[in-house]
Amino acid sequence: MGGLTDFSYLPNHQLGYAIMINSGNFNALMRIQYLVREFQTHHFKSDLAFRPGTPGSAPKIDIKGYYMLINPRIQLTDYLQRITDIQHIWGNDKFVFHSGLFGGGVLTYKAINDHQFASKETGKIKMVKAKDPIAGDVLQADTLLLLRISPIIVFGQLGILGLWICYTAGSIIFGIVWLVNYSKGKPGAIKNRAIILWPVMASLAMIIATIMSSVGAKDPFELLGKPSYASVSLMVFTIAFALTTAMSLSSKFW
Repeated sequence: MGGLTDFSYLPNHQLGYAIMINSGNFNALMRIQYLVREFQTHHFKSDLAFRPGTPGSAPKIDIKGYYMLINPRIQLTDYLQRITDIQHIWGNDKFVFHSGLFGGGVLTYKAINDHQFASKETGKIKMVKAKDPIAGDVLQADTLLLLRISPIIVFGQLGILGLWICYTAGSIIFGIVWLVNYSKGKPGAIKNRAIILWPVMASLAMIIATIMSSVGAKDPFELLGKPSYASVSLMVFTIAFALTTAMSLSSKFW
């Protein structure tokens, strides 16, 4: 279920198309896209920006750095993609390289000028510098819209995420140990059960909500787009996380 769309155009040739399908099958959309493009451009001369294997140095262009996606495919996970889907772009005197910060395939481009970059394999332009009306200077790499950000923000976000994971895991471990000791009549220095129980429940609620979000992402139209065990559980445990977090804070001050 669901739907996918694609809109592309060649203004210099006054050609373009709009494809809309009532299916979430991305492979089907790509197949239709390929057939339409082949039909519309079969009579064109080759538009290779350069011949693959052609020697030469790349123009000096300052695009190296870290980039985040600003056009999420699914808005629900945008907050997480801004941290986990960071892109890294670097280069040398001849080529520009592009890959995800956490690995994956490396794409190689050759700079044609100060704003166009062609694929090393095909010779066709695959990445361009552009001006977004809201974000400003960006890179358009196929369907990805990339905004350069400071390395401080990149690794600062990852550091905060790491601390949050450690805190969540630590609160659960500490809570379990405390409950075991409490059941044996050894509560330790902390005798107020609420100070221990509420943070543990908040951590558990967030973990379960994260798991349900991952499960729903496998089929978002069916599992998140309508009432299901994944969407209902995600709603319940997200609310539970907010309430238990508030209770854990109140138990420390009142």
